[in-house]
Amino acid sequence: MNGTGYPFGWTAERIDTETRILTMCDIFQALCQIRPYRGRLPVDDVVAIMQTMVTAGELDPSIFRVVLANRTELYKIAIREGMEAG
Repeated sequence: MNGTGYPFGWTAERIDTETRILTMCDIFQALCQIRPYRGRLPVDDVVAIMQTMVTAGELDPSIFRVVLANRTELYKIAIREGMEAG
């Protein structure tokens, strides 16, 4: 959003809504997952990290508001709780 993004350094004017949504989903999912270098982050930590990114102009604030309003359900989905097997 602020022109510091990988790989092209595009600003908000060049980033379509679909890409903004997918970026938000990707970051949320990555922060919720267990990684070799850290455990799963609690939802409050995920939201705090993403809020910092919104404040820095790295994520779309209007899309983040949707994530924030639905954080509990999104977290359950991200860690695969409540999803049926198969």
